[in-house]
Amino acid sequence: MSRPPAHGRRPDTNQKLITDELRQMGYAVVDYSQVGNGIPDKLVKKYGGVWMEIKTEKEYNSENHGLTDAEYKFFSTAPGAKIIACSAEMARTKIETIGMYGDEYDDSIRE
Repeated sequence: MSRPPAHGRRPDTNQKLITDELRQMGYAVVDYSQVGNGIPDKLVKKYGGVWMEIKTEKEYNSENHGLTDAEYKFFSTAPGAKIIACSAEMARTKIETIGMYGDEYDDSIRE
């Protein structure tokens, strides 16, 4: 959790692919990747809004899913649904899971 904030950094290599695939699945995707300060990369909407942090598979499989300190703080304190994903299919599955758990679903610590 000691990576520097993402502000001013290149987006993860899989962001465009995931964004395009989610849009093809009927989701609205708003890009926040350049905001920094722990704000997740995307706000994904279909029935409600879900904050989504996109990570590479390597980052996702690392400690705390590769979240920076600021991202971890956002995930632990901000209200609403939040997911971390490294593929569009993973994102879709997690977004559908939110329907079972309500909009307080947060997978940053569960996995």
